[in-house]
Amino acid sequence: IPLWMLFLVHFGAPVVAWIVGWIFYPSDYLMRLGFMISSSIPVAVTSIIWTSLTGGNVALALVVVTLDTLVVPLLLPAILLFIVGQAIPIDYGHMIIQLLFMVTIPSMIGMAINDLTQGKLKAFTETIGGFTSKLAMFFVILINSAMVAPEITWSYAIIKLLLVVLLLVALGYYLGYLGSFIIKERSNGIIQALIYNVGMRNISFGSLLSLAYFPPAVAVPITLAMIFQQPAAAVVSYILKIKLKK
Repeated sequence: IPLWMLFLVHFGAPVVAWIVGWIFYPSDYLMRLGFMISSSIPVAVTSIIWTSLTGGNVALALVVVTLDTLVVPLLLPAILLFIVGQAIPIDYGHMIIQLLFMVTIPSMIGMAINDLTQGKLKAFTETIGGFTSKLAMFFVILINSAMVAPEITWSYAIIKLLLVVLLLVALGYYLGYLGSFIIKERSNGIIQALIYNVGMRNISFGSLLSLAYFPPAVAVPITLAMIFQQPAAAVVSYILKIKLKK
């Protein structure tokens, strides 16, 4: 199941992004490049949180995020080579260390603390910890938005881009849902893990990557995806609750 999820993340999602890019921006290479990169970057660690909040298979979500951290340094160069047509000099050793510190190690520390305290800190994570984490996420969005602000001018073009980015975000979640039908032991927990693992991306990492190696215009659709990813996750959670009640 984790291998199938990684296939959807790094092959299925980029194919969807490529199709959407050619439909809406056939003559804008930088915009299509931004869509492709946004669908090729690592799975977001927040996918584990949303999987947990919806009662999904947290162990499966954690395995996928951890495996993705290890395979991205191998897959991303190949994807970028295919998209751009040439190799991009990236310090992948440094990148995997960053991903380990951003995703894997914090997740392991969190699980270890939870086991050692026998879940006594759950109340903290649902109150003060939850508030501070949301506040930190707000500042991450603010910083990334400030980097691409000069590239954004309010017009019909930016409204169109916002709608296309929203469509891509929604298709990412839906791709995870469709992918669950292939699994024989299809349960609600697996469905939720698939939806959030396939649909959520580490957009901060994608923004930094695109700003470091590409023109700023490439980072615009990636950063705008940050506006929709979390609210869309909440909407998906609401839809899943309604579906489960039925």
